[in-house]
Amino acid sequence: MLIDISPHIIFEDTWIIAVDKPSGLPSQGTRDPARDHLVAAVERYLRLTNPKARAALHHRLDVETSGVIVLGKHKDANKGLTDAFRERLAQKTYLAVVVGEFPEEAAVTNHLASKRDGKRNRMVTVRAGGDFAETTFKRRRIEGGLSVVEAYPKTGRMHQIRVHLAGLGFPIVGDSFYGGVSRWDGARVARMMLHAWRLELPHPVTGESLVLDAPVDEGSVLLG
Repeated sequence: MLIDISPHIIFEDTWIIAVDKPSGLPSQGTRDPARDHLVAAVERYLRLTNPKARAALHHRLDVETSGVIVLGKHKDANKGLTDAFRERLAQKTYLAVVVGEFPEEAAVTNHLASKRDGKRNRMVTVRAGGDFAETTFKRRRIEGGLSVVEAYPKTGRMHQIRVHLAGLGFPIVGDSFYGGVSRWDGARVARMMLHAWRLELPHPVTGESLVLDAPVDEGSVLLG
């Protein structure tokens, strides 16, 4: 099934497009050529007005994670986007839901490495080698035995927030791969409760400061 990305567009101009990626949609192509993905969906949208349009992906979200992703529409934007992420000029804020009373603030600094686990790669903490990873956390609120947590990754390692929260003893609700509960309050959890809520970065062409939000229903602890 092909997704219509137009309802998920957050921002668009001549050079870039930002979208709220739905949970369950891969950021890019997978081994299954029939499976839709974000880049393909954005390119279908762009080609409604420009048959030769291409979308350039400069950062990714896990399949299960929803939220804001920015893509380049024009070649003049690609270097600026690459530089923003490489030089850590892009600031990301995620929202996660965990079981229990998360502390008001927390921080994790360690090294992560990939380890094969069946058909998937699992990120694990290592004492030597691996890649440096750092995340800070702030509790937003507690409701019904759950905490909504803001996560601020300082680095961009695979599964970083998921591993760091699990290491603190607060795996994300719905993230069974890292120990999160798959049922809550008698019902099956529909998805992993991790959402890329905000992305702040300089515009790759104009230099303007951009704040791109993918809002969530604040009336509910669960992210929908």
